[in-house]
Amino acid sequence: MQNFLSVSLLGSLEINHSGQPVTGLVSRKTEALLAYLACIGQPVSRQVVATLLWEHLPQSRALANLSVHLTSLRKQLAPFLQTTHKTVGLNPASDYAVDMIDFERSVVEIIDKQQLFEQLSQSDARRLEQALNLYQGDFLAGFTLRRGHEFEAWASVQRERLHQLAVAAFIALIKYHLPQKQYRQGIAQASRLLVLDPLQEEGHRQLMQLLMCTGQSAAALAQYETCRRILAEELGVEPEKATVALYQQIQTSRQAGNVSKAKQAITLRQPAFVHNLPTQLTAFVGRKRELEQIDRYLDKDVGRLLTLIGPGGIGKTRLALQAADRKIGEFGDGVWFIPMTEAKEARFLVAAIADVIGLSISGPATPKLLNHLRNREQLLVLDSVEHLLNHGQAKGKVQSPVSFIHLIKDILQHAPRVKILITSRERLNLQAESLLRVYGLEYPAADKVENMAAYPALQLFRQSANRVNPSFCLSPETEVVVRDICQIVEGSPLGIELAAGWVNLLSPSEILAELRNGLDILETRVQDMPRRHRSMRSVFEQSWRLLAEDEKIALKKLAVFCRGFTRDLADFVADVQLMMLQRLTNKSLLRRDSSGQFILPQLTRYYVAEKLCEDT
Repeated sequence: MQNFLSVSLLGSLEINHSGQPVTGLVSRKTEALLAYLACIGQPVSRQVVATLLWEHLPQSRALANLSVHLTSLRKQLAPFLQTTHKTVGLNPASDYAVDMIDFERSVVEIIDKQQLFEQLSQSDARRLEQALNLYQGDFLAGFTLRRGHEFEAWASVQRERLHQLAVAAFIALIKYHLPQKQYRQGIAQASRLLVLDPLQEEGHRQLMQLLMCTGQSAAALAQYETCRRILAEELGVEPEKATVALYQQIQTSRQAGNVSKAKQAITLRQPAFVHNLPTQLTAFVGRKRELEQIDRYLDKDVGRLLTLIGPGGIGKTRLALQAADRKIGEFGDGVWFIPMTEAKEARFLVAAIADVIGLSISGPATPKLLNHLRNREQLLVLDSVEHLLNHGQAKGKVQSPVSFIHLIKDILQHAPRVKILITSRERLNLQAESLLRVYGLEYPAADKVENMAAYPALQLFRQSANRVNPSFCLSPETEVVVRDICQIVEGSPLGIELAAGWVNLLSPSEILAELRNGLDILETRVQDMPRRHRSMRSVFEQSWRLLAEDEKIALKKLAVFCRGFTRDLADFVADVQLMMLQRLTNKSLLRRDSSGQFILPQLTRYYVAEKLCEDT
């Protein structure tokens, strides 16, 4: 092992050079500098690094301190450093390894490969286990800096992100072991998961199932009590319905004295906790009120169709996934996420749904689907359906023989225990439909000057900014600018994320100035983001294509209003009557404020103005 550098960031910081611990660095700040460069993995501006480690000093002194600590690192690790007058980083041509980089690359790749409700392959399960062996503790556990608030804030973001990745990896691996009847390995992984995150209730459920499958019913019941106690002490809440149901099932089977049947019952009940919800690799922000409203609706006996309605980029899909995640285990036949963006025509609807819920169809498709769902207890999450709504299409267009609206009505009629959660830019206009309008994340009012960073919109901006510039933080000065950015995009999570993606090149003030000039800055080249969400212009293009010609004309006329307007003013100035205002509101292109005025959002006005220019 000649001239090899190993940096371990997961758990306590360890630095080894050619197999020997690196000692004698100038100070804790030098260790922090190396840890930061190893984590980033690419050249970083000297000013960024200096501010991160010495935010309390003037820039000139901070840069001088950085030079001193770089000199210390060069004495022992010169081949591994690459510096210029402006940047500093690790030398990509040198031979080094960082456990965090290897861990993150493997976990993200494997979880992304996992197809809808398919098991991991044996090789991927082995790779995932090897990746988790790297996770010896949370990121830089126990590592602190005196007067290092910016560094601590950066490390906290990385710690939470990697922690959530580890949790997702453990859960995926345990789900692999259970159907393979690899109970011993599953118990070992579930135990590691609960040491890492004792509040992870799904981990407690998995361990209860695994213990029962090995005949340890008493231990399974004891695990429930452990779960219940931890949740009560730490969060002041009771276990979820799914956990209680599993506990009662184990208890009933054990009291009956038939352990073999109890083991079989637990194994057969496993599909009740199966779902195909994709793993979310970023933290969910805000939306507490909306989640509670969805919870209440889905808990009711009568309500079975709820549409989350709002403009593109407002966060409907992420909200639906978060709400559905809270319902795992409450529907005996599972919770299923069915993206409809690929169903370009209504005739592909039945196949899209059947494919996700595991139904093989031959012959008459719709009757077979309805018969399959008839006695099922399921939650179906149908995402992005606006392009399938016939009533939103231009007159004269030939309709498909399979109508989305008719299919939803048939499911509601023939499958009384199925509930449907829909995301759409346009309402379905069904009697059974309940609506929850989704607005942007909350941001501070113009006169608000205290605790602005606590608002969800600003939290999301910082979270998104830290992915491209880990040293970004919200200061009293930048908070005001970021608030103005959030105000222009009206709290749209997509708009916030796209704007924040520029902080590695532009200051918040520069981003705001660009944003005031139009939509051009609101785009990204991130490859794992859906193509339709890589720019706000793409979002508006999709909505525009779904409009009838008279609706497009009306929007262009309404673009004359820079602020809110009444129905009378719309009629008098723009010749747009009430029924048209209603159609545009139902399609999430207009909204009404608390005073009853109609509002054309600023980004929508930018886009419509571009369409007006095309006409001239």
